Amino acid sequence: MAESAEHKFIKECIGNTLRSFSNTNLYQYFEADRKKFDLACVLKRDWTRLMVGQVLWRNTRGVEKDIRTLLNEAESEVKLYAISSSVAHEAALMDVLDDYKKSGRYPDLYKIKIIRIPPDLDLDKEKELFSVRKIVVRRLGSNAQQYKPQKQHRDLEEINILLLN
Repeated sequence: MAESAEHKFIKECIGNTLRSFSNTNLYQYFEADRKKFDLACVLKRDWTRLMVGQVLWRNTRGVEKDIRTLLNEAESEVKLYAISSSVAHEAALMDVLDDYKKSGRYPDLYKIKIIRIPPDLDLDKEKELFSVRKIVVRRLGSNAQQYKPQKQHRDLEEINILLLN
């Protein structure tokens, strides 16, 4: 399925927000694994992948695939999911997450961090673009102080980029 303008905007917004949180040029943000992931954050020093992410804008049937893909990626500590928060998307997301919780096979379900984007986003309205940027910044940065890394990180900058909670 072709990438919508909203999908592209959300990816760029998240990438720009993450870049703004980093005080150095240690990180690279891009699509990863032959576009398997919409977003990835890689530590340039040793190419450690700290975060992967997916964006869902239109295709409700894509929720299960996106969550499965995120959960099966073993290297990253953070799995970001930006989703258009329509009723259909929210219902599909709840169903998929409930199924995974019941299965008990995914103990790191807590690593999925969700950013809900209003589904009526109009890219022609600067005020709405500003509001979405604000949503992304708040969601990505809201709990940075509470992040407790699961493993020892090499420097404070790595912890700053893993600030999703």
